[in-house]
Amino acid sequence: MAGAMEKLAVLRAWAEVYIEAVSREQKKPTPSGTESLLDLVNPELRSLARLWIAILRDHALLSLSQEHQLPAEGGTFFTAETRDAVKSHYRSVWSACLHAASLYLKQEGFGIRLNTDSLGSSAELSETDRFHLLLGVAMEALCSRTSAQSDDTIITCLKSVYTLLTSKRESVVSPAISREILAVLHRLMLTRDNSNIRTLSINVLEQLVNTCRDSTTCCDDVTPGSSFVFSCLEVCLSIIVRHIPAINSNLVTSSVYQTSSLKYTNQQEMTQAVCAVLNVIEQLPSLCSQNGRTSVMPILLYLVISIIKEVSPANNTDADVSPAVTKALRTFAILCKPGSFNGEKEKHTSQSLQLVLSALVYLLEAYREPRGLQPLVLLYAVAILSHSCPAEVLACERIREQVVSTVTSIWEKAGTSKVRKAFIQMCQTLFQHPDSIVSHCYIRSLGPLLCSHLLHATSHQPLDLQEISMAVTAVEVLVSLTPAEHSVSTVALLCSLFSTYLLNTVNYDSATPQAKQLFTVGLEAIKTLASNHPQQFKVVTSSSPPLRSAIEQAFLLHQSNEAAAQKKAAEASKQKQQAKPAIQLKMNFGNFT
Repeated sequence: MAGAMEKLAVLRAWAEVYIEAVSREQKKPTPSGTESLLDLVNPELRSLARLWIAILRDHALLSLSQEHQLPAEGGTFFTAETRDAVKSHYRSVWSACLHAASLYLKQEGFGIRLNTDSLGSSAELSETDRFHLLLGVAMEALCSRTSAQSDDTIITCLKSVYTLLTSKRESVVSPAISREILAVLHRLMLTRDNSNIRTLSINVLEQLVNTCRDSTTCCDDVTPGSSFVFSCLEVCLSIIVRHIPAINSNLVTSSVYQTSSLKYTNQQEMTQAVCAVLNVIEQLPSLCSQNGRTSVMPILLYLVISIIKEVSPANNTDADVSPAVTKALRTFAILCKPGSFNGEKEKHTSQSLQLVLSALVYLLEAYREPRGLQPLVLLYAVAILSHSCPAEVLACERIREQVVSTVTSIWEKAGTSKVRKAFIQMCQTLFQHPDSIVSHCYIRSLGPLLCSHLLHATSHQPLDLQEISMAVTAVEVLVSLTPAEHSVSTVALLCSLFSTYLLNTVNYDSATPQAKQLFTVGLEAIKTLASNHPQQFKVVTSSSPPLRSAIEQAFLLHQSNEAAAQKKAAEASKQKQQAKPAIQLKMNFGNFT
């Protein structure tokens, strides 16, 4: 008995040393030629791995109920007579051995031949049996109703499960096993309030989805009770509600929520968890059959929009958009693509188009709610969705009217340059939409707002030069999008607009610094027009002598300023050379008195 206890303690110590050695090597690999902790453990690992697996087999036998009869010879480190006495010792040892054995077999392969002697038959186990033994021990501890495991033990088991799932033994993880693991994760999310457990549960969830995605047989109909995707959704929802309780309206209104710690969550942990869940949500449609996609897409879109609504600040703030909201917007854009609904098909069906339309309308209407979306979020949403939503959605009269009405309201109320820049970026994205029907619709509606903004730039206090330059770039693309017969008119309009920034030799010296900055912006914009559209520019300047004269004077002024600046720089350089002494002393005598 004492000898067995001593052996168990030694093997546990070796397991902990090996785990620490692997952790160090993963964080910072040891330079070649330098001996590491892992190098000290390596020579004994084959023998240790066999004994760790033997301990796990013993632990599995001892975990059986009294109705199950143990082998007559007992286990590797206990006999039938000492089974009850050694149980407590195994309980303190097995989790470290499980983690160590998982790490070793992942590295060396589950089929590696282990050193054998009379201490048991663990080496006789097949690759699959070894995998199932380790996974079974971990799962028994994670879902046991008869023993309350500590958080440290749960963390070790989750690390072991994750290690096993990343050990390139995907074929061993059947759909039934995957669903069982997801059921355990769901239970942990509901019953354990530990950030490390939540993080590791999310890691396991992501790895299960990756394993299923790589399988060629995954075609889920999303039937409750037998669906991998449905089980994933249960875990995803429990994670989201844990960090964003307001998504579950029943929970928020309950008295339990009002007095619990659920509504207080670490911002960084929330961001990481929500982003991880969104990564999973993006992949779920590809795991479904066509019927499964039809069932699951409304749920996924609703979850993503709910995250955007609840995580974004109130609509009267100009705070930066959080990483979680940015990720949710990109996930929403991915879900709106035809492939999410129809697999490999490149076009939406009438049903999927209707769903995308409804989702976008719901997002637009969320901005008008009392605690609506942040303006920046909605502007980013429209810009991102313009790349993924089908043209039929963006050109739909109802959607177009709502988009134009909402973003125009944001533009008129914009109190910061940050919001105005986001609006300009959104306009440029819509203007350059590959479908001309979409781009022309939004050019007619939003183009005048940008032109008006540029026309009154001289009155902006203070002037944001980057904002003006962005607006100039946005309206410059209009020429290339204009039909050939109207391109001269567009160039004429922009030349007239940019010419309002020009100065001449008469008024330059008395101009304000802001006016001089606009002069530079306007002149560069006119240069760009003349370079990109020379024929149209020539027609415009020929037909308008005052405009041509203003541009010529501006160019002459610019050349004069450049010449003066060069002359000043040359004089300054010459004076510096003259001020420099002809003889340089190597020693500084300044400290001598």
